[in-house]
Amino acid sequence: MNTLTRVPLLLAITLSACATYSVRDPTDATTDAADASTLLQEASVDAGDGSASDGSADGGEGSGAQARVIVTPASGSTSESGGAFPFTVELAGAPAAIVTIGVSSSNTAEGTVSPASLTFTPTNGSTKQTVTVTGVADGVWDGDKSYTIVFAASTSADATWNGIVGAPVAMTNIDVDIPVIKLASIATVGTQGNGQSGGLSADTSRLLGAPSLTTDGRSIFFASEATNLASGDSNGVADVFRHEPGQKTGGISASGVSTWNGASTQPIASGDGKVVIFHTLATTATQPGCVLRDFVSGPDRQMSTSTACVPHDISSDGRYALFTEPVAGVTTLKRFDKTTLSSTNVTNFGTPTSASISSDGRYVTFLSTHTYQGKEMADLYAVDMQAAPATPVRVSTKSDGAQLPNGATAGGISGDGNYFWFVTRDAAVPADTDADA
Repeated sequence: MNTLTRVPLLLAITLSACATYSVRDPTDATTDAADASTLLQEASVDAGDGSASDGSADGGEGSGAQARVIVTPASGSTSESGGAFPFTVELAGAPAAIVTIGVSSSNTAEGTVSPASLTFTPTNGSTKQTVTVTGVADGVWDGDKSYTIVFAASTSADATWNGIVGAPVAMTNIDVDIPVIKLASIATVGTQGNGQSGGLSADTSRLLGAPSLTTDGRSIFFASEATNLASGDSNGVADVFRHEPGQKTGGISASGVSTWNGASTQPIASGDGKVVIFHTLATTATQPGCVLRDFVSGPDRQMSTSTACVPHDISSDGRYALFTEPVAGVTTLKRFDKTTLSSTNVTNFGTPTSASISSDGRYVTFLSTHTYQGKEMADLYAVDMQAAPATPVRVSTKSDGAQLPNGATAGGISGDGNYFWFVTRDAAVPADTDADA
């Protein structure tokens, strides 16, 4: 036979330093003298012995439950115009000895703090002290920047208050700079180029190509017909240049004795700026066609020897490059691997153009023309180069997968390869209710 034994329930709720309130199960009628004695002992507080369980007594006590730094508020903002932000710091109790806390900024280029150290004493521990954060101007249009105000672990002879760390304050420094447009097609000494840069050649017979910017914006690659951008440029035709704002402009296919004897155009740089691909008609330093220049390891790699080749895109690290060239009269999109010095066919479907590659070189997108319902148009296709086989898949479709009546006029891929984008005149999604692209 099982016997059910009732266990008395005791909940202790501490409300202050001077008393402990207890709640006992009202169905328990077994409270005896020992229980009463226990409750009486729990309710007794000696105001001078510093032993209260919540630690909030006079200046001589402190406890882990209360030994904390209170920071208010937990976030704020400054501005590059010098806007300041104040916040307060206090101790949740009175220490028995002096407490020192260091305060610093995670990024002094965005915000500074004052003072750099706070001192609390047994008499002012719960007094709020103000810390002021001031925004720093950098003179660069770089957007709002996040940084943090952090606290060093406290130091104190009172062991309870030694090693306590306050919660960091999340800050944002508001950018007030205005974008500045600077001329890139200039010589190192600042002289403006004396010929056409980018776009079409002066006589419109040749595509110079769009400028290519590195990820950090420090280098810009462009083709120019100017002859005064680099010393020794005497070939009289378009060349590829690299300009670093505020520093120098260097000729890639035009510099003194290494000047190439044919026009070089359409440069496309890797994100880190260590590799650039371009088209050339020169025969002195390389064969005409599409060339890959590696500034770190060199020498130049010949991607294609066809003068009809077109460079399209390059992976972030410069290992993989896309280009098209005619093969047996059919325009073929290829991916060049500078590590193996070999090319792989991506597609020859339709007429592939406007090819893009993901940062790691795995995914490729391209526009390709085809005939749909009696009219010629283009669509955006994607290829996973690690798939077997690597088959193009149309991605410019309606949200239900249906064909777009007018196809796509432009498109591309995100760096991580997870997203594709395209431009179309059609209503690709239900929310698109106008007739514009």
